[in-house]
Amino acid sequence: MDNKKSNLISPGFLQKLETLQLMSKKIIRGSIKGERSSAKRGRSVEFADYRNYVPGDEIRIIDWNIYGRLDKLFIKLFVEEEELVLYILIDNSLSMDFGNPKKIHVSRQIAAAISYIALSNFDRVAFGIIGKSLAHYQAPIRGKSQIFKIFDLLESIKPSGETSLGVAIREFASRKLRPGMVIIISDFLDEGDFCQSIKYLAFQKHDIFLIQVLDAFELNPDLGGDLKLVDIETGDYKDVTVTDKLLDMYKDAVSGHCRDIKDFSHSIGSGYILAPTSIPFEDLVMEYFRHGKLFM
Repeated sequence: MDNKKSNLISPGFLQKLETLQLMSKKIIRGSIKGERSSAKRGRSVEFADYRNYVPGDEIRIIDWNIYGRLDKLFIKLFVEEEELVLYILIDNSLSMDFGNPKKIHVSRQIAAAISYIALSNFDRVAFGIIGKSLAHYQAPIRGKSQIFKIFDLLESIKPSGETSLGVAIREFASRKLRPGMVIIISDFLDEGDFCQSIKYLAFQKHDIFLIQVLDAFELNPDLGGDLKLVDIETGDYKDVTVTDKLLDMYKDAVSGHCRDIKDFSHSIGSGYILAPTSIPFEDLVMEYFRHGKLFM
């Protein structure tokens, strides 16, 4: 890693991420020997790197020559003929330009952390920027040296337009890409039916994981009195009188919406986490990764 810096992740946190693994719930086509189980029994064709031995690793892939020189156990990693492709889809509609910190910034940070772990594991990472449509697609890239290319791409995302996740995800699915892991990062504040499009991705044999990013104010607003509520995406507004009863109804509706998305994801064998922006980004990532709650 060079000395270039990013506004998304500190160098110290990148070092912490090196200790974590990105894993899928299901058996993924292609793997690193000793890292992930593969659905194919292809021949290893390329030596990749070493890592420290941990209990449970196969004894046969220990490099005994290094042990003889350093008195430490390391295992050899080999890139198989196919590796995991990680597709990260980020919602850049105007509703993501809300919050403190803004939802789009937290989404960029989460995507950056996942990408770094994936590239460190010799997987390929691709990106789709979604909103009302598939605004941009970055073909898969590989190698940890490419991480700053991803950081630059993430930092260039500027929220705009309305949300139509169903349309955008269908456009992505229409590319008929090689099956991999599709991570969708969004607030999922969309009145349209995006579930059918996600089901189609599952039909294409992708692993799917949904990360819902919401601001603390959206989850638990502190409002009262006569207000004009303005839709950030459409500009439509409504005059309302906010009472305790109305606030309770709103909170129930938001909670129910999040629960519906979680239940839907589990119904198709996918993963889901709620990522409130009120939780410091580094704490959020380390909590979910360290305890295996992400992709497990």
